[in-house]
Amino acid sequence: MIHPQIYVGLKLKPKQVNLISIFEMVCEKLNVHPKEVKGRTRFEEIVRARIVYSILALNNGYTLREVGELINRHHASIIHYKDEFKYMKYNPRLEEDYYKCV
Repeated sequence: MIHPQIYVGLKLKPKQVNLISIFEMVCEKLNVHPKEVKGRTRFEEIVRARIVYSILALNNGYTLREVGELINRHHASIIHYKDEFKYMKYNPRLEEDYYKCV
């Protein structure tokens, strides 16, 4: 059981944008099909779309679980996407895709 005092002072951002709207916007701007993003494919452009969607959704106050459920991914995958995003400067295509969607 998690102790309730752990969450004292935790500030969650209010959810400003609908999660589905974020997902559809990313798919449209990056020109990928939503079924591919939700599917099992590991093509680079599809994975970049998942990363961009995940970061934008997390920045809008959604939980790891909520973000992962929409694209059929475990919350641990979303944590991995966050880590990939930290090193965006080493992946110019990811950086370019992110700025297309922001």
